[in-house]
Order: sequence, then C-alpha cells, then structure tokens
Amino acid sequence: MEYHGIEKLRGADNWNVWKFVVKNLLRGTENAHEVYIGEIAKPIPLPENATSQQQNQYRENLKAWDKADRAANQIIVKTLDTKVMALLVSCETARDMWLKLHTIYEQQTKQASHTVQSEFLNFSMDPSDEMVTHIAKFEGLVLRMQQLNVKPDELSLTVKLLDTLPEEYESLRQAWWARAEDQQTFGNLLEVLTSDDARRKIRVGKQEQMAALVVSKSRKHDRGNTSGNVKKSQSQQPNEKGKYNPSHHYKCYSCGEKRYFCQNCPKKQKKPQDHSPKEEAFVCEAMTAELDNDSWVVNSGATDHVTNRGDWFTSFEYFKTPAKIYIGNKTTMDALGKGTIKIETLVDGKWLP
Repeated sequence: MEYHGIEKLRGADNWNVWKFVVKNLLRGTENAHEVYIGEIAKPIPLPENATSQQQNQYRENLKAWDKADRAANQIIVKTLDTKVMALLVSCETARDMWLKLHTIYEQQTKQASHTVQSEFLNFSMDPSDEMVTHIAKFEGLVLRMQQLNVKPDELSLTVKLLDTLPEEYESLRQAWWARAEDQQTFGNLLEVLTSDDARRKIRVGKQEQMAALVVSKSRKHDRGNTSGNVKKSQSQQPNEKGKYNPSHHYKCYSCGEKRYFCQNCPKKQKKPQDHSPKEEAFVCEAMTAELDNDSWVVNSGATDHVTNRGDWFTSFEYFKTPAKIYIGNKTTMDALGKGTIKIETLVDGKWLP
C-alpha cells in the first residue's frame, strides 16, 4: 500500500510532523501502534518443559505480534526518505526502528528548535522585500517552528510581526493597538498590512508620475535645439497686428508686472551669468499663462527646463542620485536625469524646427 500525499521523513526539520502522521496511520491497523511504541512486545520463547497449553498460547501471541509488526514495518518504511531508510537496515522490528529514529532525531529536534526560536526572535524585514514577500517569509518561519513542536500563541505572532516592520510603519503600529482588542487578530493584521502595502504602491506610483526629468540646457546652442518637442498651443495665436506677443500672457515673477519676462525686468539687478551646465536642485515658480502642457517658453529666465515626458528625449542620462526641485509653493519633486529634446520654436508667429 502506497501513502500518496504524505511527506516522508527526511530529517529533524519534519520529525514531529512525521511522528504525528505515522502514529495515526499505525492506529488504523490492529495492534500496529502498540507494537511500534513497545506496549506489545515480542513474546519470549518458552522453556522446554512448558505445557502444551502454554505452547499453544505462545504461538497465538507470536502470530498476532508478527502480523502487527509486519504492518508497522510496512507503514514506517514506506514513509521514509531513502537516506533515512539507510539508517535502519540493521533493525529487525518496528520497535527497533522507532528507538533508533527517536535517538537520532529527538536530540537533533531540540537543537533545531533552539535555532529556529533564535531566528524567530531576531527576524526583521529586509528593506528590499515587498510586504507580501516579508509576510511569506514570516509564515514560513512560523511553519518551521510548528513542525518542531514550537507553537507561539496568536498574540506573540502579532506582536512579533509588527515588531519586524521598519520605522516608517510606526503610525500603522499605533493605529493597530488603538483597535478594539477582539479585532487584534493575526489574520486581521495580515489583511491590514497587505491593504496598506497596496496604498503605498499607489502613492509611490503617483509620485513617480510627477517626477520631473531635467533637461540639460546649454547656453550656446543652435536655434531649435533647446530641448523639447514642443507642439503649437491653440492659445498661441497671432494678435490683431498679426504677431504673437507671449509677454502679454506672462507676468514677471520678480515685480509682478505683466509687460515683460523676469529676465527683462528693469527693477531686477542683473547678476553675472554662469555658463556651466547645472545639475543641482533649483526653485521654480509657475507663471500664469494660457499655454497647453506641451509648451515651453524659451529664455524665460529658468535655470533649466523640466518635463515629465520621458518619451520626448532623444538622449537621456540618469543622475546617480535624484536631484530635488523646490517648487514655488514650498513642495518638492525629484529630477531623475538630464537629456536632449528636439523642439519647434515660435518666432514671429511662425513655428520653426
């Protein structure tokens, strides 16, 4: 008879589970378990002067024991890994097998139990792991403990799993302990952690969409090679004189006047220009204008031009560390790198490449 689906004994790591399974299999056969654990021993041979009644009883007892021992042997052998089976070749009875396995693996199990408990106490979240991976590792460790007959209660598991999380989860920990006590179950904690992980991923995704890609801007360049595949805006139409004047739509963010750009502000003291390319963070301020999102203003006084359209770049180089861009409203976003974009430039009401 084959025992499909039953994990074979391979060593100390599954010794306790194997003992439980085999014990129940043996109990399904008459006297097999009793023979295995030694409650029914092999009958001792009778002396020569034994009566015929005693001899008949001995033969009946020996036959019953032999039948149970054979059944126990079959169950044990068929649930052993080949390497473990090799340790039992000198054993003649099921009882002999049990004693040898117990001697080998019970002590090893104690040592393994101490090792896995130490691993449990020192377990923490790997910064490179996602929450689902971290939970899987934790549950795998708990399963190993249970196989070694170490069974922490639910509160211990809950406290330990929360303790494995990094400092950024402190608010989640506080919120957890503010829950009603009957809601502080291990199953509920797993649900909270996976839901929180999903929200964090959504939030990170939104932040990545807002991350700016810095365009390296050279002070000396050919016309039309400033960096940006800019499309015509419907709002950029010629005025009544047939010429488009972009300064009518912008105001100087230095003095507030709407007649000129900041770089042409007469009230602003001009500073010596630094012609070296910049990669450091800078402050940018939104200017009121009727332009679409695909338009830039050339020579607007900006240190660099930025865009979130990575598909525009003809060449791109990532920064080793993202640069911080400080927005006029005191928030920041990350610049991931710099590169070159081919653009069209509006000159005297005409779009030129």
